[in-house]
Amino acid sequence: GILVQNNTLTSVFRGIYLMGITGFESHVRENLIDLTPDNVFSGTQHGIDLSNLTSANNLPVQSVVSTNTISGSVTSNMEALYYNSLNFGLQSPVIRCNSAANSYQGFVFSGQNTPSSNMIGTQWFGNSMSNLNRGMVLTTNGEIGMQGSSLIGCGNMWIGAAWTNTANYHTWTQSSFAQASPIFYAAGAASLNPSNNDGVPTLGSYSVSTPTQVNSGANYSCSDPSARSGTFTVNNDRYDELAIAIKDICLYRFLSMNDSVKNAEPSFTAFFNGQAGTNIETLSNIEGKLYEGDYAGARSLLSGYSFNNAVETNYFDFYTLFANYLDDLEHAHEFSSTDSTALLVLSNLCPENAGACIFQVRALYELIYTIAPLYDGCPDGTSARQALTVKASSNITNEADDYQIAPNPARDFIKINSPSGIAAKLVIVDATGRKVIEKKIEFENNTSIISVDMMAGIYDVVICDEGGRIYSKKILISE
Repeated sequence: GILVQNNTLTSVFRGIYLMGITGFESHVRENLIDLTPDNVFSGTQHGIDLSNLTSANNLPVQSVVSTNTISGSVTSNMEALYYNSLNFGLQSPVIRCNSAANSYQGFVFSGQNTPSSNMIGTQWFGNSMSNLNRGMVLTTNGEIGMQGSSLIGCGNMWIGAAWTNTANYHTWTQSSFAQASPIFYAAGAASLNPSNNDGVPTLGSYSVSTPTQVNSGANYSCSDPSARSGTFTVNNDRYDELAIAIKDICLYRFLSMNDSVKNAEPSFTAFFNGQAGTNIETLSNIEGKLYEGDYAGARSLLSGYSFNNAVETNYFDFYTLFANYLDDLEHAHEFSSTDSTALLVLSNLCPENAGACIFQVRALYELIYTIAPLYDGCPDGTSARQALTVKASSNITNEADDYQIAPNPARDFIKINSPSGIAAKLVIVDATGRKVIEKKIEFENNTSIISVDMMAGIYDVVICDEGGRIYSKKILISE
């Protein structure tokens, strides 16, 4: 997991940024940050930035921002003391008991920050705001869902007299609609009531979708009952085997290149040393051999490698294909159609559950074929997974006049119609990246019937014919 705690950042343009973290706990707490106007680069300035954070395995509260103090003297709407964009956590991120003061914008929520309209995502409560032009902001279709409830107020506080001015708004909406993110506040102190609200358009603001008062008070505590001291350790019981494998491989690779980090923390040193003789060390050694141009050494390690899970299998397959590519390059041979198909299958996987090597797979594919695939369908659009759509290619297709697969959804079988009737290789991959079918198929009257006795779910079908053409499509197997 990631813990950013007890840091003091003074007179900085930007503070702490966490982006694209999927499936692991991340805590940012007890940091002191002071932003100063950026007169050099003139870009956006965020004290704490959480963007594209996603829960995995339906585990709640994986990202927490608590008890931080951020202030600044920035007077531009390019600034946000706390910035949150496109976070799709389950009951996450939790943004609680933080202080925002003396700047332009306090808490900014850009885009959707909830998994869906009927699931709890962002939890924003117990925070204090003072001397800001805008306390809480929803922008660019910003949405955080319901904050508080008809029984309990969310307990955020707008402190000080400045909020009565027309230039100091409790809340501001920009191209967003407050009714998708209703606020319930506790009766009592005036600071709990966000009454000075506006936005563009005004119709979408909290001045129209007025926050609701409840009489039962605000139920939150700013003394963290789960506070940890020392090293932040993730409870691996919360994660499946593949998530743990991805975490361990990435951590080992990072520590192997950063001795100062590895040696500064005993738990990191113990983890790194504990991987001696394991598959994780072997994978690192294989990559090192390939980097050095020692293909024979890499193949020797690969020949004795026995993988434990699908993530390690993906690394093994990539290193094997990369070694083949380097050999072909050295001897002026073309990359084979078999290797090309295997590389395409790997590139279709999602790094979030198939391993970070998928980024390297995609880079190699684009290097060889000079195309830029668009990967859609993963939690993070920049690392997505799909039935491959490409911007430009001569050998990859999913056009309507090529292979046809029916029925879709399917149950017991699929029928593949070929435009040419040429024999082809078929690969079907499940959502974890495991190959469930890999075989050569023949066509009779341009048709082949394939049994798909598989668990219900979404699968990628990849067909590579003997002419080197590759077709890719998603299918749904129903119960």
